[in-house]
Amino acid sequence: PPVTITKLLDDVHTVVGEKVEFEVEVSEEGANVKWMKDEVELNRETAGSKYRFKKDGKRHVLIITEATKEDIGMYYAFTNGGESKAELEVEDCYLLSAIRLSQTVRTSVQISLVIDYGVTMSVLPPQLIDKELEVLQSIADLTVKAGEQAVFKCEVSDEKVTGKWLKDGVEVQPSDRIRIAHFGRTHKLTIDDVKPSDAGDYTFVPDGYALSLSAKLNFLEIKIEYVPRQDPPKIHLDAGGRGNKNITVAAGNKLHLDVEVTGEPAPVVCWMKGDQ
Repeated sequence: PPVTITKLLDDVHTVVGEKVEFEVEVSEEGANVKWMKDEVELNRETAGSKYRFKKDGKRHVLIITEATKEDIGMYYAFTNGGESKAELEVEDCYLLSAIRLSQTVRTSVQISLVIDYGVTMSVLPPQLIDKELEVLQSIADLTVKAGEQAVFKCEVSDEKVTGKWLKDGVEVQPSDRIRIAHFGRTHKLTIDDVKPSDAGDYTFVPDGYALSLSAKLNFLEIKIEYVPRQDPPKIHLDAGGRGNKNITVAAGNKLHLDVEVTGEPAPVVCWMKGDQ
């Protein structure tokens, strides 16, 4: 049966002199894997000391002991049932350091430092490296009912600082109900017509700072219980509005008393004769 590749190659970005490993996994142990760089096959006979080949069960690894600029290119792994490729990029040490340093810059105030080979690095002045962002007003927990408006607001010390809002760890996107505003040092998140799905943990994260402000939005659900209308008991007599009525019957005959009683809830009727 054909041998497939179950774990593909990953691109590698490294510096001169570093060790590089390209790794694949195949569907069967002991399978043959052919390695190529660009259009040239790499094997133990032709690789010399530059390349090493490692096989561990289903894992196959191509190792470059010390990367150079000449190693830049596309690398391929082939089986009889599949293939995978990845790109190798190799930079000089000073250039990669410059790239990484520029990615850490957190403020618009920079110093350009020109080093050898014409490479320019942007670095922070020493007095700004440890600069902290001060929180002047944090966001507070909110409890709102359906249809109301929820407003999270915070204030930081630097009016140029931008940031993003998260709900339960996911970035909040503006919509017809949700508005995000930044004016001066104040950042505000407004949610109109609050729904039960809006409940959760909200966080403001300033860009470029290891800082976050969090608060909870609680949804207040109002339950309405139905209370039936109650009417007091009433006795309806047909004696012209009088409360008492005398009835005469002959001895030995039946006596039938018919009285209409209404009320909500239904009243309990008690019959009495005299005081009993």
